[in-house]
Amino acid sequence: MKIANWSRQQVFSLMHSNNLVYNQCWEDPRLDREALNIQPTDNLLMITSAGCNALNYLLDDPRHIDAVDMNPR
Repeated sequence: MKIANWSRQQVFSLMHSNNLVYNQCWEDPRLDREALNIQPTDNLLMITSAGCNALNYLLDDPRHIDAVDMNPR
């Protein structure tokens, strides 16, 4: 195993070994978009998961979306 892969796995294990991650699943991102009132000047940071919500938030034309996912797969 390469040192970079080993390091990533160690960080992932340290952060998530005893934690529940992704404890909610949004079925309808329209409610999020309404609540967040995303504007063209907004920068968003979000957990990617499958990517559906990130793509949906693009409908409101934010300046930037950083989509992150800790899952190495």
